[in-house]
Amino acid sequence: KLDCEQKAKIVELENAAKLEQLKLTSRKSSELAQHQAKLKAFVKTENEEFGFQDLDFQLPSDKEEDIKKIRTSAN
Repeated sequence: KLDCEQKAKIVELENAAKLEQLKLTSRKSSELAQHQAKLKAFVKTENEEFGFQDLDFQLPSDKEEDIKKIRTSAN
């Protein structure tokens, strides 16, 4: 049978292991988020470079003309 000191040591070790696991999980999710951001930026750059529009969002052509006018008047 385990005494109180041994039980406390086991709990301490279990908690330390859980903490390490949380740190690892946190770091992995942070790395994943950074990777996703880089990927999005890369895709955006590639799309702009090759003249692709956002396929799921295209304005009617008359609205594009309005936007061009606004942009040129702003410059």
